[in-house]
Amino acid sequence: MNKKIFSLIIFGIGILFLTGCGGGGDSDSDSTNPVGNNSTTTTISGTVAVPEINDGLLGSVRKAAGSAIDYSKLKIQVSGDSSTLTKLSLDGTFSIGITTLATNSLVLEIKNTAGNTILGKKLFNVVSGVNVSSVQVDATSTAVLKILGTSSTWTESDISGQNATTQYSNVMTAVLNFLKNTTGGDVLTDSTVGGAVTTFILDLQPGEKMIREAYAAMKAALENNSLSADERLQAFMANVSPDFKDIAGTPNYAELQSSTLSRFQRYQINSYSFEPKSVTYISSDTIQVVTGMFIDVTRLPGVTTGYSALSLSVLPDPTIIWKYNGTKWLILQGLPYKSSEITI
Repeated sequence: MNKKIFSLIIFGIGILFLTGCGGGGDSDSDSTNPVGNNSTTTTISGTVAVPEINDGLLGSVRKAAGSAIDYSKLKIQVSGDSSTLTKLSLDGTFSIGITTLATNSLVLEIKNTAGNTILGKKLFNVVSGVNVSSVQVDATSTAVLKILGTSSTWTESDISGQNATTQYSNVMTAVLNFLKNTTGGDVLTDSTVGGAVTTFILDLQPGEKMIREAYAAMKAALENNSLSADERLQAFMANVSPDFKDIAGTPNYAELQSSTLSRFQRYQINSYSFEPKSVTYISSDTIQVVTGMFIDVTRLPGVTTGYSALSLSVLPDPTIIWKYNGTKWLILQGLPYKSSEITI
């Protein structure tokens, strides 16, 4: 190779090494993701809206043109992270950047000039570097935030399922009255709002968490081969309503009981799992749960009927209906148990 060409190649490699491969020392760095820093900015954007708000809470006069709210007098921040404190636009829109995401659940707080929280919203499943848009912070999101913050048993699905009840209406009224009538204070510590939420929680019964716990208990009972068949049956049937109906709608509690006992007597159950895939309230005390089911069994020694071993997913995913009986949530209908439904 020509010495001059060789020297040019070496010189070029050196330049690439010094400036960064691919050309340009600044090409891969910016203020939100500096070299050597694993943080990635997550942008949360959306709109703040209230139907009516007291001038005292707003902390300033309204816009000159009548009663419209001047949202620019308010600020938004991620709870516990003062670095995210950002002024709202005049129309209530906002965009905030989070450089360090410590958890995937965030609480947004709207603060007035006195620093009090007057609105809020909880966000779930926030992922670092993945922007979240069209977020709406309003009286409804504030009521939901207050309920979630008061009791960890409740979920957003549960609250949505109870939104036709008087108790939920009372929480919403308390939040709206706080915004309309008070001149100061924090909505999350307001005694009237807190009282309405306490009544909501005491009078109503959330379902999602308890159904998940019931599915776990059913799985444990079915898979516990160290217990007798009768003990496992009793533990399993404790999650089933005496008014149980089969998928066709025929009352069949006794048949479910006898079929389940027969399986305990014929098979070692290696796996019998229930995975809630969606939760939908039919009414405040009735929930339908699309449920993934997987079963793995081995025939017991000495048994000559049935499969020697079988693994299966129950398809399509059954829709199982749960009903609250005043004390707990129980399966009312839709649980597959017949040999035509689960083949064992």
